[in-house]
Amino acid sequence: MTIIKYFLLIAVVFTTVSCSSSKSKEKMAEETAKEESKLIDSMMKAGYSQGIIVYSDKEGDCAYTILMEKDASLMYDPQNLDPQFQNNGQKVWFTFHPLRMPNRCDKANPVNISDIKVRE
Repeated sequence: MTIIKYFLLIAVVFTTVSCSSSKSKEKMAEETAKEESKLIDSMMKAGYSQGIIVYSDKEGDCAYTILMEKDASLMYDPQNLDPQFQNNGQKVWFTFHPLRMPNRCDKANPVNISDIKVRE
């Protein structure tokens, strides 16, 4: 009978530990989401946009464009994209100014990058 009580005690302790562990993971996930939301808000207030670097080697396309994350139909052709940001799929924060010049490619409007940062 004492063996059954011993196993029951172990089961109760294990259940308690695993429940508190999952609660702390949930709390950590909530805190991370709040921090990320604050970062997004502060970057947007500072005038930054969220984008994804897209590489293309197709004829008539710009080699590197920035796809706007909020509006997937909008792409920009950065005239002064630093080589360290020329990575397909890289997520970035960036500020820009539109350029009044003919488009180099059909799908993207020319812009001058004012500032660009890696986004995680």
